[in-house]
Amino acid sequence: MKKFLCLTLAFVLAMGTLAGCGGDPAQQTTPENTTQSQTDHAVTTQPTGGQAETLTLERNELTLVNYGETWTLYSGPISLDQITFRSENTAVATFEKGVVTAVGKGETVVHAEYNGQKVSCNVYCNLQDEPETTGTSTEQPTNPGAGSRDPYLAPPTTETVSSSFFDDAVFVGDSVSLKLSYYAGETGLLGNAKFLVRGSYGVANAVYDELLMPWQGQEMKIEDAVQATGAKKMFVMLGMNDIALYGIDKTIENWGKLLERVRSKCPDIQIYIQSMSPVWIGGEIGDLNNTNIDAYNVALKAFAESNGCKFIDVAPYMKDSLGGLATPYCSDEYVHVTDSGVDTWIKVLKAYTGY
Repeated sequence: MKKFLCLTLAFVLAMGTLAGCGGDPAQQTTPENTTQSQTDHAVTTQPTGGQAETLTLERNELTLVNYGETWTLYSGPISLDQITFRSENTAVATFEKGVVTAVGKGETVVHAEYNGQKVSCNVYCNLQDEPETTGTSTEQPTNPGAGSRDPYLAPPTTETVSSSFFDDAVFVGDSVSLKLSYYAGETGLLGNAKFLVRGSYGVANAVYDELLMPWQGQEMKIEDAVQATGAKKMFVMLGMNDIALYGIDKTIENWGKLLERVRSKCPDIQIYIQSMSPVWIGGEIGDLNNTNIDAYNVALKAFAESNGCKFIDVAPYMKDSLGGLATPYCSDEYVHVTDSGVDTWIKVLKAYTGY
């Protein structure tokens, strides 16, 4: 009897093992089916990152009266490279990186598009006079890095302030502004302005004290140096030594810290932020290029306007027709300027500071 029970038990165990190894489960999913299911899910499911930012422009109508005049229509939180900017008539006005530029007389509509959203602005270019020409050819050379490229815009011919306006001003900058200090000192075109300038200086240096500013034989933090000058106005051009290292967003963030430090010591000082001048085409290095400089200047203008500063757009007057530093204004096929370039720079300051 025991032998029979043992044989029966062995038979049952054997049949169970065979069923586990060789059976076809009714609901088993093959690898192919699993992959197809995952693929279908990825195609049909929308991203779960939340709602997209709302795209808006500063206004829906804009009037410009001067050739080359610019206006920042978009300065919102959406990255510029995610937005498509276009003008219906680029012979009247262009729309690039959020900035409208007057080109010719007439009317056009500019559009910005992002993530299915589209916003528009009517632009009226009631331009008074034809722009003075400086010999600029409208044809782009086959080798943009070679040959002479003249300034696209003639220097301003009107002044809203005189040289004496700058008697109580201090200019803060890097090696580009160092040339401004030499030329202004020789010519007196900026009155008795003072200068806090140093080669390789940047916004980050000012914020983190990595490089102090010399003033009357002493090395000082920027806020102490500005206070020591006794200036009532501060003109700043910085960023050339920042954007390639830290990027645009971080540099703008550091600008906020810079203003906070200066205002802690000089609460009543009037601050003028200047757009950064371009790089000579052929001298661009990595992220220090004119595309990034243009984007930086757009962000810098928005920052200035939202932080109680006046913005002076020097850059357009320093450019050739291709958007780089004009050859007659460039001393080293890089970023530094000639006497002629500084002279135009000062004319821009005198033309637009008084507005």
